[in-house]
Amino acid sequence: MKTGCAAPSKDSDDVQVAFAIDAVLSNEHEAAFVRAKGVKKLRLLEALRESAPQKLAAEVLGHEFVAQAPLQQVEAIKEEVSAAQAQIEAQI
Repeated sequence: MKTGCAAPSKDSDDVQVAFAIDAVLSNEHEAAFVRAKGVKKLRLLEALRESAPQKLAAEVLGHEFVAQAPLQQVEAIKEEVSAAQAQIEAQI
């Protein structure tokens, strides 16, 4: 069985794509996908940006506002909040 998985990077605008053949990760398939510029050809980054939560936010807040949102800063803040929450819970 062949499986592919794509996920956006937390640190940049890159997309990480992995392939598994019979439940074993295939570096060869991943390298071939990179050489073929598969992320760009398939417009994976755009598809991930248009995820359901982002579409909902655009409907509620407006497309212009969402397009200006600093996604990397938002992710960093979410991580900080999670870390602070864990510290508070550890003290309780």
